[in-house]
Amino acid sequence: MHGADCMFAPPETESRYTPLPEHTSRWKRLRESVRYALAMPPPLELSPADREVLAKVASMLVRRRLGSPALMVLEMSRPINFVASQFLVFMKPFATALLNTTEYERFVRILEHREGIDALVQAIARGTENGAATVQKRQPPPRVSSVGCGDNKTHVESTG
Repeated sequence: MHGADCMFAPPETESRYTPLPEHTSRWKRLRESVRYALAMPPPLELSPADREVLAKVASMLVRRRLGSPALMVLEMSRPINFVASQFLVFMKPFATALLNTTEYERFVRILEHREGIDALVQAIARGTENGAATVQKRQPPPRVSSVGCGDNKTHVESTG
C-alpha cells in the first residue's frame, strides 16, 4: 500500500520508497503510512502575473462596492480555503465571463494556499483605500414630504 499505490506519498518520493522490514513495530508502520498526510505545502511564491490577477479581481470587487463582503467571506473561509478553491474549479464555466481562462486558473491556484487569501485580502484593502480617495460624491436622494398635498398622498419635492 506504499509507493505508487499510496495516496499520501508525494510523487517525488514514490521512486525512493523502500518497504519496511517485517519486524518493524505497528506504530512505526502507521507513522510511515501517514507521514505525508498532514504535511504542510511549501510557501506560496507570487509572481508578478499572480499579483496582477489579484489586483484585477480586487479592483472588480471594489468597483462594485463588494470589498467589505468579500473580505468577510474570505476571512470566514480560511479554514476551508482548499475546499473553497475547488468549488471555484466547479464554477469555472460561469466565472470565465469575468476573467479569461488562464487568469481564472491562476486565481484558483493562488487561493489553494492560505497565503493566497492573505494576498487577496491585502489587494482588496489597497483597492479600497485607493478607491475611497477617488469616489465621486453621490447626489442626495430627493426629500419626501406630505406637506401641501390635499389628498394625503406622498409628494416628492424637487431639489434643484
